Amino acid sequence: RYIDFTTMKVGRVSSIVARAVRTAAPSSAFLSTSSASVSLLPSSSLSYSSVSPPRSLFTATVPRISFQGRNLPFSHIDPALSRGFSAGASGENNDDNNGKLTLGEALNRLVDAAVEKVEENNMSEAISILEGGLTLFAPRFPNYPEIGELHGQLSLLLFAQDKYEDAAKHARPALEITEKHFGRRSILTAHRLLRLGAALAGLGQPATALPALREAYDILGEMNQDAAQAEAGFYMDLCVLSNSRDEQSITAIEDNLLANLARMTKGYGGGTMLVTLATAQHTRLVHAAIEKDFHIGEGLLKQHLKVLAAASVTGDGGAEAAVATYKLATLYYANDMLAAAVGRVQEAALLARRHADAGDLEMLCQHRMGMVLAARGDTRQAKKLLEKTLAAYAEMGKQSGAAGMLAKEAEIGLSMCRFFDFLPLGSDAVHAALDELTKKIQELGQSIGQSHMLVQGATKYLGQFYKAASK
Repeated sequence: RYIDFTTMKVGRVSSIVARAVRTAAPSSAFLSTSSASVSLLPSSSLSYSSVSPPRSLFTATVPRISFQGRNLPFSHIDPALSRGFSAGASGENNDDNNGKLTLGEALNRLVDAAVEKVEENNMSEAISILEGGLTLFAPRFPNYPEIGELHGQLSLLLFAQDKYEDAAKHARPALEITEKHFGRRSILTAHRLLRLGAALAGLGQPATALPALREAYDILGEMNQDAAQAEAGFYMDLCVLSNSRDEQSITAIEDNLLANLARMTKGYGGGTMLVTLATAQHTRLVHAAIEKDFHIGEGLLKQHLKVLAAASVTGDGGAEAAVATYKLATLYYANDMLAAAVGRVQEAALLARRHADAGDLEMLCQHRMGMVLAARGDTRQAKKLLEKTLAAYAEMGKQSGAAGMLAKEAEIGLSMCRFFDFLPLGSDAVHAALDELTKKIQELGQSIGQSHMLVQGATKYLGQFYKAASK
């Protein structure tokens, strides 16, 4: 058995606010690197097929290994790993081998333990289990194809954790070992090239990634691996998109991008991990573009809505599309496009109501609508919305930094309302309101950085208010 990412679903974070500020938890290296006593038995012939998919790797007959003693010395490592080996150590289902495991069987159980953690959405522990397996087996069985597979699985899990440098670090030996055993034009080597190319693309090295992805694309096409070839094509399209300089370059590749994604989704299934990881890389490009250029960021974000719709089971992008639509509304708000922001907030709220797993996005939409209304002077409705969201986010902010940021922004919106309410009363009241608004914006900037889109947007509106007050 191997970690079958073609069918595995990704666990979702329930809180939209938590997803807005992603933090990468460090991998917990709980596995000991101490060596276990392992001895090699006479080798039997390898029976790998050069045209079989990766799932065949752990079913082949491989050189046998024996663990000294009936009680395997894994108790000092990890309980999950220890349990994974305990059945084989006692001789269960291995009577013909006197309780001894093949290397494939041993690694199979190791991977089973990792799969268990992946299915629990505990990626860091799954990674630690595989790292422990490499520490244990790689020195004893260097360049064995199973070790290449272990490197490959670890690379994919690290990629899923956005640890692209580490993913590439394991993808390279996976490719080298696999090519040595099965040749450059095998389907297994093509999968290794695909994983390496994806990791390099994640690192922001499209020029280095493209040759590996092109080669994988060609080999997978020869082997009639439609979904995997489409995956390679999708990452190639992402490499091209990463160099977009205008909206035209985004739309020029869109048809090809969506066609590759459609083939992936048809072959792997909507919502499966490989599809989700690919769409997440498009999200990464969106976020990078928004920070640099409004028009490219807007174009990619609109395209992302199509990507999510094409990849989803529901056909409308699901809860992730609701989040992306909310982000587009926020982008419009921060760039003084209030009419467009209203429409996108309404769309996001509709999607959030349609999908129960959208969590607290409805409240987030109420908050954003309140900020939009405050910025354009519709103070009555804005105050109703923002007073409600301020109370909620102030309470949530005791545990969540993201909620605390939204509470500070709600205070900015209420200060905007006071400016408009005081505008007819004369200069003293108006300037007091502007001073208060300035202070609130500074507090938000100290919290999340002056260059943050929300701080920049609020500062833009503050400048407009000063001009209005001076007339």
